[in-house]
Amino acid sequence: MNNKNMLFLILVCGVAAFGKSYTIDGIIRTSVDDRRVSLQDEKYKFIKNTFPGIPLIDKIELKAQEKAFDLNNVEYSLKLQLRGIGETVSSARYRKAMIQKSKHKSQLVIGSTLSDRYQAIIDLLEQESKHKLYQELMDVYEDKIKVMEKLSTVDPKFEIIDLIKVENDNLKALASDMECRKFADLASSKLKTLLNDQDFTGIDTTGIYPVDSLLLLVESKLESNAFTLDDDNVHIRKYKIDLDIEEERYKLEKAETRKYLSHIGFAYDNGEHLDQIARRNDEKDYNLNEAFTLEVGITFPFLTTGPHSVVKRKSDVIKAKDEYETFKEELQYLFTEDINDLKYYIIQYRILKARELEVDAAASLKKYLEFKGADPLVLLSIKENIIKNQLNRADVIYGLYRNYIDVLNMSGELIKWPTKNFLLQQ
Repeated sequence: MNNKNMLFLILVCGVAAFGKSYTIDGIIRTSVDDRRVSLQDEKYKFIKNTFPGIPLIDKIELKAQEKAFDLNNVEYSLKLQLRGIGETVSSARYRKAMIQKSKHKSQLVIGSTLSDRYQAIIDLLEQESKHKLYQELMDVYEDKIKVMEKLSTVDPKFEIIDLIKVENDNLKALASDMECRKFADLASSKLKTLLNDQDFTGIDTTGIYPVDSLLLLVESKLESNAFTLDDDNVHIRKYKIDLDIEEERYKLEKAETRKYLSHIGFAYDNGEHLDQIARRNDEKDYNLNEAFTLEVGITFPFLTTGPHSVVKRKSDVIKAKDEYETFKEELQYLFTEDINDLKYYIIQYRILKARELEVDAAASLKKYLEFKGADPLVLLSIKENIIKNQLNRADVIYGLYRNYIDVLNMSGELIKWPTKNFLLQQ
């Protein structure tokens, strides 16, 4: 083992001794405790418990007016601003739609937290896997360079261009490895944030779906059309609820324009009441009812700008309907695209696996090692091809995992089963 690998092993062991490893199941289950979920739940409870108001009445105003700084000469009035015809019913429906929107938003937030965790898990596993392969590939290139440098001193036919090519390949592998480490650090940092645990060091992959088993599962679901977008899809329902809200807001606006009786007022003048009692005591004409006043307000909606707001609300309904239909089409397109990508990854994986079995580079390497005087460059080239094939397979394997989760997310399965680990073999 060279010094570089030894140092890497020491660092890994050191971090593992003080860090914390999570199972995939453990990471997924933290989604329901995510800060975003609790915050949205608070919003939902607040909206749900908001006072809906008094039926038929929009506002209540109670007023006391003192006259001439005389506490016995006070006029009390009660003014009720009324709602339009059908406004109470429309307002209740609008409020119900808003509550439904907030409740549905809670589901979408859970879906988002789940998707974030799945994608971060897959990203980290992919980059760690490829990092390991690139390390092995660079070891092969370094061995090749050493062999070629020796050959250049003893073999007059040696082509220096071959050495330059291997050195360039080594630099490319180093650049790719650095990129892997960068993306691995990003995925690890994201998981630390999602888990709210800065001691997170890695993922325990015990029980994860082997790629061949996952491939068979996906194929069976594709054959049975288990991956579908139904009309009640959780993502589509968001836009349907938005459309319902705009329709109820439009109906509410129309009801508000039918407010012909704007208000009813009741007033009692204590000073006038005392005056009438005094007139009665003086045996003069009196009327105690003069202390009471009834006021009725009438509006003429057709003479106001109310109809303009109704037109605007109708425009909002049309816009929401267009967004609803457009999103359905776009989601169906993206879903079909992801399904096709799944099929593509399956085909690509089978081709790579068949090619690997056909060539069987590992067996060729073992067989070649049995020969005495085997060319070390040939041995290293066989190793190089094995690792490159493994890198290609890694791209396909993790692409399959990632696309599988994307399809489950679009179809609403992730949200439907938030505590289920879809990467765990059942």
